Amino acid sequence: MKRIVLSSFLTISMVMSASAQSSGIKILSIDETENEMPVQLMGLAISENGKYVAGTTMYSGSFVCEWQTGKYAYFSSSDSQLRGVDNNGRGVGYDNYTPIILSIDGTKSAFEAGGDGGIAEATTPDGSIVCGSGDWVDFYATHACIWKKNVKASLPEPTNKWLGFTNNGTSAKYINGDGTVIVGQIIDDMSSYPVVVWHMNMDSTYSVDPICRKYFETGDGNKPYWLFSASAVSNNGKWIALTVQKNGSWNSIMARYDVENDTLYLCDDSNISMYDNYISTAIADDGTMIGYSESGMNMTRTSLIWKSGEGEQPKAFTEEWPSVSEFTKFDTDGFHVPCGITPDGDCIVGFASDAETYGYNTYVFKISDHTTGVGSVSDDNSVLKNKVAARYTVDGKRIIKPVKGINIVRTADGRTHKELVK
Repeated sequence: MKRIVLSSFLTISMVMSASAQSSGIKILSIDETENEMPVQLMGLAISENGKYVAGTTMYSGSFVCEWQTGKYAYFSSSDSQLRGVDNNGRGVGYDNYTPIILSIDGTKSAFEAGGDGGIAEATTPDGSIVCGSGDWVDFYATHACIWKKNVKASLPEPTNKWLGFTNNGTSAKYINGDGTVIVGQIIDDMSSYPVVVWHMNMDSTYSVDPICRKYFETGDGNKPYWLFSASAVSNNGKWIALTVQKNGSWNSIMARYDVENDTLYLCDDSNISMYDNYISTAIADDGTMIGYSESGMNMTRTSLIWKSGEGEQPKAFTEEWPSVSEFTKFDTDGFHVPCGITPDGDCIVGFASDAETYGYNTYVFKISDHTTGVGSVSDDNSVLKNKVAARYTVDGKRIIKPVKGINIVRTADGRTHKELVK
């Protein structure tokens, strides 16, 4: 089936700026306006090759950009997002509940959805398979599907009897590099969206595997988790990034699931406040995860990285990279969401609110550039001494955010001091 070409306000340009404000980090902007204001970008995805970024804007437009050259495509809409992007600069997402592709060359087209609409959620790096949902009913009951060569095919869904709870529909949210592993969610009665996996068979069809069955508890039973939802799959298909909530706990925490060995690993939650959550967003091929800490009291969000092989405690970006002043500002301003990471773990894309402009900053952080000092702006000691690199309780436990009482603070220049938090 042919894609439908959509007509709307669409711009392709080479005027996007990418400013190197400190070593390794680039702040992205485009030369467009929304509501008579400069467009505020919210970068949601980065391509496997680290070349392209796609996302939405403050007022629901969509964009895809080649962030190192400045080329971009943008269109204005009342409700749209690009949620994935391939290695050729084709972003996939939706425009008013129609699944779409927006290419870096300015081409915008739509997929068949069926029913009341659909969403394209993710794509393989070569763009050969797009996954998402279609055949919506009343904009609630969605059904997982893929598009191959622009033709929609439904994915199998688990039965209520097999699951042990009600399945109101599914959505395919994430896909690995060769399309052999698709990860998504089940729409249960409580809208907690437990994880489901589809594996490609030898004949290129898919079999469904609701891995949540032995973990997810719908009520007050004996299964270990009240929340067991996915946020990403690694490009090699080995790892699934999860956010889980233990049965009887108030906190959500980050977890990684080893698809090959059917093994679950949880982050250390011993230092988390009862009002806070650790939410995962993306995962690299070695299992390194990114996400954010969310305060249940004021809904602020600060950055997290949980590196594979370095213990079970996530770190704040400001602890992992204390000399990157932008991360300190993003976390201080209170709404910092790292969204995507390349398979090699070298590039991270995210967005953060700006307390001064009340808009958003989208950034790409290239770790290898930071390590080698490419585009660096050196920090003098007067700046470094004010940057918080790590924070601990009085008994030496590392914490992500200030906690009431005495905090031990280590600054980026290596000094430590006590801080009283009331």
